[in-house]
Amino acid sequence: MLFDEIVSSTIEQANSMQGLEAFAVINAIAYVFLAARQSIWCWLFAFVSTVCYVVVFWQVSLPFQTALNAYYVLMAGYGYWQWQGSKDDKKPVTTMTIRQHILIVGGILITTLVVAQIWREIAFTPFVHVDVFVTIASVTTTVLVAHKKLENWLYWIVINMVTAWLCWQVSLYLTSGLYLLYCGLSIYGHWQWRKDSGPQARATN
Repeated sequence: MLFDEIVSSTIEQANSMQGLEAFAVINAIAYVFLAARQSIWCWLFAFVSTVCYVVVFWQVSLPFQTALNAYYVLMAGYGYWQWQGSKDDKKPVTTMTIRQHILIVGGILITTLVVAQIWREIAFTPFVHVDVFVTIASVTTTVLVAHKKLENWLYWIVINMVTAWLCWQVSLYLTSGLYLLYCGLSIYGHWQWRKDSGPQARATN
């Protein structure tokens, strides 16, 4: 049965990785929850979880996810630096213009097609277009988080749904479930940031 296969595969992963994926999941959940609460300490949990995921994704042959999490390790430090500087640790939330959305979405899609095509000429890896899309979109959206753009959470909803599917395809069932949970946390994060930002939220270039 499918359920038995999922359970068996998850147990095997946990044993082979010595619980590394589970540990990464716990820290990743803490990161998103604290980010939604605008706590600067979210970046510490981001650092820990992404270091773990560098190893996890390398073991299942998803090179772009591996590179993405290596990037997240660096962004954890950058995000912490961006968010500090005020007594209440609250960098103000701002919104994006329609023009910015068009440029960002268009850039993500075009870059995905170009990078995926180049990579296919170099080596074969499974689900290359999805892998590249998640990587490029996540790199971009993480910058939006660091700069506290309200709409970053809307981008994450799409990215998390696609990533959940990708992880399911390579039998990372715990991580797939994590990204489904992320979808709910992204909705919560958008609501929380919008509520906390109040009328002072404004579009910036």
